[in-house]
Amino acid sequence: MYLVKTETVSIITDGFAGTPKTFTDFRVRMKIFSESGFENASIEIPYSENSHSVKITDIEAWIYTRDDAGQITVQKVDKNQIFKQKSKSSKSRNSIRFTFPGLKKGAVIEYRYSRIDKDVLYLPPWFLQGKLPCNVSSFSVTTPSYMHLQYHSVGSLPIEKDSSTGSLNSTRDNETKRSFTLHSVPAFKAEPFMTSLKDNLQRIEFSTSSGGLFSITGDADFEWGLYCTMLLEMPYFGLQFDASVNNTAAFIDSLKSLKRLADKIKAAYGFVKRKISWNGEHSTYPIDVAECWKDQTGSSGELNMLLLNLLRKARVQCYPVLVSTRENGMVDRSFPSLGQFNSMDVLATDSNKTYILDCTQKNLSYRSTPFDVLNREALLVDKQKSKWVTLDEDSAATETSISINGMLDSSGMMKGTGTITYTGIAKADAADETNKEEKNQDNTNSLGGYDGGELKIDSVTALPESNDGDTLVNKIDFHYTLSNTGDFYFLNPFMFSMLKNNPFKDTARFTDIDFGSNHSYATSIHVLVPENFSIEEVPKSKFIRMGDSSIMFKRAIYSAGNQLLIRNTFTVNRALFAKEEYKGLKSFFEKVYALINEQVVLKRKLYPPPFTQK
Repeated sequence: MYLVKTETVSIITDGFAGTPKTFTDFRVRMKIFSESGFENASIEIPYSENSHSVKITDIEAWIYTRDDAGQITVQKVDKNQIFKQKSKSSKSRNSIRFTFPGLKKGAVIEYRYSRIDKDVLYLPPWFLQGKLPCNVSSFSVTTPSYMHLQYHSVGSLPIEKDSSTGSLNSTRDNETKRSFTLHSVPAFKAEPFMTSLKDNLQRIEFSTSSGGLFSITGDADFEWGLYCTMLLEMPYFGLQFDASVNNTAAFIDSLKSLKRLADKIKAAYGFVKRKISWNGEHSTYPIDVAECWKDQTGSSGELNMLLLNLLRKARVQCYPVLVSTRENGMVDRSFPSLGQFNSMDVLATDSNKTYILDCTQKNLSYRSTPFDVLNREALLVDKQKSKWVTLDEDSAATETSISINGMLDSSGMMKGTGTITYTGIAKADAADETNKEEKNQDNTNSLGGYDGGELKIDSVTALPESNDGDTLVNKIDFHYTLSNTGDFYFLNPFMFSMLKNNPFKDTARFTDIDFGSNHSYATSIHVLVPENFSIEEVPKSKFIRMGDSSIMFKRAIYSAGNQLLIRNTFTVNRALFAKEEYKGLKSFFEKVYALINEQVVLKRKLYPPPFTQK
C-alpha cells in the first residue's frame, strides 16, 4: 500500500499575458508487505525524449529495511541504476525506470522527482485512487493571485480542503495556495469492459485562466468559446494552420490535382503516416509543424497539425478537434478546462461523410474513427464553427468474419482451411501485433479471436489489403482434435467463437459498461463427415437478443447426409450501457453462455470384420 503520496504544484507566469510554466514535485512512500507486492517496486515514470515542453529532473530513491538485529537501514538508489528506456512500441511512451536493491518483505520504498511543463494553459486532474490503497494522499497547487483557479471533484470520497493567499515567495507577487488531503483511500477495483480506467476514478478537475486572458464567468459554453478564440491566436496552435513547411509544395500540388475529396484525404493521411514517426507522446499543442517535418518525428498534436496544414493548403475543409483518449478519461463539458484534453485529431468533411483522422494510428484506415476516441465528445476549434461534436460510427466499427472448410478423418481429427476477415478497428488491431498483445492480456475485455483448446492454428498467411486499407484477410490452416467418450465424439460449434469466458458473472456492477465500439462477429463452418461416423445429435438453432435489440446472438446448425453447416453471429449495436442496465445484460450473457456446452455428437461406426474364405 501507499503510505504517502503527494503532489506539489507551482504555476508561474511572466505577467498577465505570459504563458505559464508548471513545476510539480512528486513524493511517494510505499510499504511492501509480501513477495506478491514486489512488482510494485519496479518504478516507471513516463516521459517523451522528443518533447518540447516536458522535463523530468531531480530523481531520488531510497529503500528502508530491517537488518537481522531489527535495526532500520537506509540505502539510496545510485543514479547509475536509474535508466531511460525507449519504448519499442509506437503506442507507448518512453520512460524512466528503476528498481530497489535488497528488496524484501516488510520493506518501505520512497522516491521523489520533479516535472517541469512549459507552455501549458491547463492543470491536469488529480486522481485520488489507483490500483493500491493509500494511507494519506495530498495535492497542493500555488498560483499567482491574478490567475483564476476553479475545481470540482468527481466521486464521493471525503476530501479535506484548505486555501491561503499572501506573499508565499518573497521574490514574487501575491500567490494563492490550495491544498487537498484524503485519508484511507481504498484501492480501485476494475471491472470487465471498463475501457477507460480514468472515466471511473475519483478525481479533482481544475480550470485555470489568467486575468489578462479572461475571467471565469460561470457560462460554460461562453468560456469554451473563449478558449477556442485564444487557441486560434496562439503561435503553437492556430498560427500552425498555414505555417510554411519546406519541400511540401509538390505534394500539395498533387493533392490539388485529385478530383475526389476522399482521395485527397486518403493521400494526405497516408503521406504523413509514412513520412513522420510518432514519438509516443500525446499532445494537445503541436508547437512547430515545420520542425516536426524536419525531424521526421513528433507528438500526436504535431503529426495531426501537419496533416491539417497539408489538407488546408490543398483546399480540403478540415478542423482541429481537441480530444481526450480513453487513457485520459471523458471530458466534462460543464467544467471548462483545456487540461481535460490530451491530444488533437483532425475532422475533415465530405458531402455525406465525416472523417476523424489521427496519424498515430498506423494500421487504421482513414475511413475508421480511432478506437481511442470513439463515442467520445471532442471540441472543434474554428473561428466561425467552434462547437462540440460526438465522434461516433453509424455501423459496426469492429467487424470480424470467419469462413471455414474442414474435413473429419476416420480417426476423429478435423483438418481444414479458412479465411478470417478483419474490418475497421478489428483490422487495425489484427495488423498491429504489439497493440493486439497489449489488449488481450485481459481476455474479459476482448470480443475478438478464437478459443484455443483443442483447436490448433498451423499457419497464417496475410492476403493483400483492400485498396482503401479497410480490411485485412488472413488465410489459415488448422487442425482440431475432437474430444470423445468411447465411440461418441463431440464437435464444439464454437471452436472459432469469440465467446470465451463470461465477463458478466458478478451479481452487482458499480461502473458503466463500455464495449468500446459496435461489433459484428460472424462464423461459418462447413464440415465433411467420413462414412465411418454418423451424426447423432445436433443442437437446435437459437436466437437471443436484448429487449431493444442492442445485442443479438444467433446460432444455426444444419446437417444433411455427411455434411454439417454451423453459423454463429454476434452483434453489438450499442457500445455504452449504464450500470443500471447490468441486470438485463447479465441475463443475456448467461443465456448465450448456456449454449456453449451444447455439442454436436458424432458416433463412430463399428464395421463387422471383413469376410475371409477358408
